[in-house]
Amino acid sequence: MLDAYIIERIQREREREEARRRRVPLRIEKPPPSTREDRSESDPPERGSTVIDFHL
Repeated sequence: MLDAYIIERIQREREREEARRRRVPLRIEKPPPSTREDRSESDPPERGSTVIDFHL
């Protein structure tokens, strides 16, 4: 007979394999290339600062 440890290990490996098969692969698409012609020359680039409060 197999030890309980070995049986649990086999079960965990099977569960991991099933979880891997069920995952849906992510598809990351590149954004379309931007051109400088999209922005008019009179509009300055958007810049600024943001305050982030990590103390919730």
